[in-house]
Order: sequence, then structure tokens, then C-alpha cells
Amino acid sequence: MVKHTIFSFFICCVLLLSVTSISDAQTDLKSANTLEDFTTSLLYPAIENAVKHQYGKKNISISDVSLIRTNNLDPDRNTAFVCTVSLHTSLAGRRPPFAVDTIKFKVNKGVIRVLEYKHKMIPATL
Repeated sequence: MVKHTIFSFFICCVLLLSVTSISDAQTDLKSANTLEDFTTSLLYPAIENAVKHQYGKKNISISDVSLIRTNNLDPDRNTAFVCTVSLHTSLAGRRPPFAVDTIKFKVNKGVIRVLEYKHKMIPATL
């Protein structure tokens, strides 16, 4: 009887820890999404400028901006980062997008500079 009670208690503890871990993982995922949205929001003016510079005076629409990667270049002071974003571009008012662009930014003490701009055309579908 005592062994059965101890075994039941052990199983309950394992289940409780499993549920807590799943809950923490969901919270971490929500935090990661919020941090990604926050970062892309802060980078958005630089993204717009980079797209305008890439395409010239064409009226280009930006959609589906997502943060691909962030690297901390100065872990001791947290003042320099390289952020890579991906986005879809299209002519304003037209769908679907005609290109996927990837932009790599260096952010150093609030100054944002484009390191690399990659443009990949999306094949037209019939």
C-alpha cells in the first residue's frame, strides 16, 4: 500500500512538472514572438529606406516582414548587433509579391546601417 502511494505521488509530480514545462515553453514562445515583433517594428524605418534605395522611386509595397536572425557583436556591453530580416515586396496595389528581399543590418548604439541587401525574384504563376 505504501509503495502504491509513493508511486502515485511520484507520477503526480512528474505530470505536474511536465505541465509546468509546457506552460513555460508557451510563455517563452510568446515572449520570442513579441521580441521579434518589437525588433522589426524598431527596424521598420530602416527597412523602408533600404527598400527605397534598392528600387529607386518606384512605389513599392512591403509585407510579411520577419526577423530571421540577430547576432550580438558585443556581448559585454550589448551595444552592437547584426539583424537579418526577410520581407516580400510588390508594386503598390498589386498582388502577389514579385520578390523576397533579405536585408542584413548592423545596429551599433542606435545607428542602423545596411550591410547586405539580397533580392530574389518570385517566378510568376499562371
